[in-house]
Amino acid sequence: MIEILKPGVEKLEVLEKPTKECWINLIYPTEEDLVKLKQYIDVPQEIIVSLKDLDEIPTIEKHNKFTLVIIRTPYNNLNNDLEYYTIPLGVFICRDYIVTICYHENDVVNKLKSMRFEFKKSQFFLRILLTSA
Repeated sequence: MIEILKPGVEKLEVLEKPTKECWINLIYPTEEDLVKLKQYIDVPQEIIVSLKDLDEIPTIEKHNKFTLVIIRTPYNNLNNDLEYYTIPLGVFICRDYIVTICYHENDVVNKLKSMRFEFKKSQFFLRILLTSA
């Protein structure tokens, strides 16, 4: 599922197309979602594949049109012996917006969607890290 969100006065507004200072969020992205994303940012296929790997390690990579940061975010797994574990979240910091991609339901992203905040890329990225911690 692809969501294009922009902070409004009261809550996040859902947009049809990305604008400056918006957040593009993909949870369980389908091939159709990834094709749509390629219109806005050309993400190499090997990055998409690496985000599917539950054991992907945190990293920072500088590319021509974006900076990729892969972080590990907590995942609440109450149906298993291990109550919490971590899952990879890819954060693409582009010139005009931020893109997040996760192949699992993500508590951090859900919490961010419920917060009110002013959107600045660096502050938003730090908010992702703080919420994850």
